[in-house]
Amino acid sequence: MKNYTLLFALIMICISCNQKQVMVSIPDMVCFGNEPNWSVDISEKKETIHFKEMAGENIIFDYIKPIIKGDNQIFTVKKDNNTLNITVTKGACGDGMSDAKHTFSSKVTLYTRQFTGCGRIK
Repeated sequence: MKNYTLLFALIMICISCNQKQVMVSIPDMVCFGNEPNWSVDISEKKETIHFKEMAGENIIFDYIKPIIKGDNQIFTVKKDNNTLNITVTKGACGDGMSDAKHTFSSKVTLYTRQFTGCGRIK
């Protein structure tokens, strides 16, 4: 019986080694973009998701854990009549204003307004 248990464990290890790595939830990160200038500060530690626009909205939502789908983290948060959808995707991103390369790309929707940009771990 011990031999079967060991064999089963080895098979499971081999199977897991061949599977594609998927993104894990990142507790604290910032997403940002230009034209218009905006940012989303996602903080599990502070338990907030803070959307800021340079000349406009400034809304703090309660933090929720994201849904993980492949290389995407998806947040959907609501406060009063405001709904904020955030999709963070693992992959190189350029901010268009500098030569800096960031680890994530981001898409944000507030109301019907859409924002695209980059993201990085804080």
